[in-house]
Amino acid sequence: MDQNYNGYQHPTNQQGFETQQFQTNQQQFTSQQAVPNQQYASQSQMNIQQCSSYQQAAPMQPMINMAKVKPSDLGKDFTPIGAWGYFGYGILFSIPLVGFILLLVFSLGGTNNVNLRNFARSYFCALVLLIIIYVILAALGLSAYSVFSN
Repeated sequence: MDQNYNGYQHPTNQQGFETQQFQTNQQQFTSQQAVPNQQYASQSQMNIQQCSSYQQAAPMQPMINMAKVKPSDLGKDFTPIGAWGYFGYGILFSIPLVGFILLLVFSLGGTNNVNLRNFARSYFCALVLLIIIYVILAALGLSAYSVFSN
């Protein structure tokens, strides 16, 4: 690469300047490696101690295996209700006075079973909607009777 290419000469070939600088840098580097600086050594030991103290200060959290968690451990009962259970509770809630009282008790939290409580709430909502529809139909029936009776 001693030849000029369009008037440009590579700087590494100018009087061997870069090669000489590399050799002096290499000699300085090897002389520094031969006699390590005590300040850097003590600082690196301090960094290692700090890293180990950070590891000791923040232990890993234990992983929870969700397959071993039982529904009873959660404080609420998530036992499913079978088809006959829904049928039986539907008959129980349809009893005129006792059924309505039990419906209110179960829907307002008288049981720990979440599924039974939700079923009682849905039955109560359906009962309220039916009462509203009956009231609307009764009002329409009375107004229709008054219109056609004249």
